[in-house]
Amino acid sequence: NTILMGRKTFESLPGLLKDRKHIVLSKSNDFPNEVIVYSSFDDFMNDYKNREEDVYVIGGGSIYKLFIDVYQKIHVMNFLLKNLQALKNFQQKIPLTLFKH
Repeated sequence: NTILMGRKTFESLPGLLKDRKHIVLSKSNDFPNEVIVYSSFDDFMNDYKNREEDVYVIGGGSIYKLFIDVYQKIHVMNFLLKNLQALKNFQQKIPLTLFKH
């Protein structure tokens, strides 16, 4: 699975997560070699817009906001509770049609 996050979220991880491709959006390039770094949302989108690959956006709040208009699915899992405040910051903008009952 591919996970995408901002620098602060990456730094909050205990290390590289097993069996995951790590992508970080950051102006900094000070990351382990295994991490793919994009300096902007546009650079990432240009690279990934035509790929048949699921990318899981895992935070933080400013990263969620960047992707709010391009989400195809939203998975809410209990490990995201730490980032709940970030989700609350823009919950009004999430279209309810993205949720399955």
